[in-house]
Amino acid sequence: MDSWIQACVNHFRLEGRIEAEFFEEIEQHLYGDLIAHAQKFGLHDIIVRVLDRPRKAAKEEVFKVCEFFETQYGETSLLAVTRLLLRAAEQGKLPEAVITFNADTFLHTLLDLFQSRDHYLGPPPHSHPKFLFKTVLRPLDSAHGKVPIYHCHGAIKPRAGKAVVGPRDSRDRLVFLESEYIRVATTSSS
Repeated sequence: MDSWIQACVNHFRLEGRIEAEFFEEIEQHLYGDLIAHAQKFGLHDIIVRVLDRPRKAAKEEVFKVCEFFETQYGETSLLAVTRLLLRAAEQGKLPEAVITFNADTFLHTLLDLFQSRDHYLGPPPHSHPKFLFKTVLRPLDSAHGKVPIYHCHGAIKPRAGKAVVGPRDSRDRLVFLESEYIRVATTSSS
């Protein structure tokens, strides 16, 4: 897979395109089908916003997005792992860490959304739940007492708009390309 990605980047470069455009293409391939499917249910803007910042979702958005994933993607391994980790949390048996080679952030997003939904379904007060997981995108990031979700190859989130300042993901540090493997192998903090 990595060699295919490297070949695609090489092709982009031959066409005079830059890596940033390539990473936008990856973003489109990771999230495009889901976002298009959400459009059919009138959820396009909500899905994009929630995938970018799930903890900022309004209560109504949380319920809509959770229902969308349960009805449209309820039999996927993503939902199965989400349910498994939330059940483990209820039983006080959380893992020390979650390691993923996926470049998408679906797992962490759904964990946050389903924790929020369960919190809203419980007794008041309904501010925000104690979130249990944290995506770790860079070598010096800390999970701050939460279960880290390590993205071994880095991660890309869909951007809710061009107004987003700075990367909210690690698209600038994706480890798919030969140059990135060399950089990681020669950096002491990796």
